Amino acid sequence: MDFSILVNSDSAKTPNSCIALLGGGGKTGLQQRLGRDLASNHGRVLLTSITKSAFHSEPRIICRDEIVDDDLAPWFVRHNPLCVMGTCLNAHKVDGIAVDELERFRIQADITIVECDGARNRPLKVHCDHDPIVPDFFDQVIVIIGADVVGTALLDGLVHRPELFATHWGIANDFALTSEFIAKVVTSQKGYSSKIPINLPSTYFVNKTDTHPDQASALAQAIFAVSGQPTWYGSIQKYSLTRVT
Repeated sequence: MDFSILVNSDSAKTPNSCIALLGGGGKTGLQQRLGRDLASNHGRVLLTSITKSAFHSEPRIICRDEIVDDDLAPWFVRHNPLCVMGTCLNAHKVDGIAVDELERFRIQADITIVECDGARNRPLKVHCDHDPIVPDFFDQVIVIIGADVVGTALLDGLVHRPELFATHWGIANDFALTSEFIAKVVTSQKGYSSKIPINLPSTYFVNKTDTHPDQASALAQAIFAVSGQPTWYGSIQKYSLTRVT
């Protein structure tokens, strides 16, 4: 299955379009998969982040200080998709780029896929005030959630910032995270939507059907029921996608 189907047709056709990835449960993996799939139809696909991200060797990360005069053209000759990040902080983490840099870089690409928050490899999170808001020049946001969090509780360790999550949502550590409750978290203005500009087209993707098929299907159905937005479930690892209708 070609994951570029997650990018809506308007975004795919818009020159220099910018797609945000928000949430947790496979965000970097989804970015890499989208990059490879989009590169088959777009000559200049840019991957980057406006927050810290996990270091990876494939595709190769080009650090900000390697780019002369903000010119990406020489790099696109050698790499598509092209992954540009800030400074490598250590063997596991790399810094993102500033929003003003993103604005300069994205106009040199056909399509840009941007990680817009971090989740410490957890499938669900609560946002802090310092988490960036998706910039208003973006064309679409894809929200990702890991199905493995369905049916767990905060004390099971699958939620990023569990103490803040409990306070923010007024729940106890043993509260069962049902599909319906998670759908509220990822779609409501109190939850993930607080970081998404009003009227920005949203798409939802529930990952990990390879290990949690029933939870993924149930969560995707719950999200679609409350959002009415395009909602998919599947597996980045197994290259599968199903749309909720």
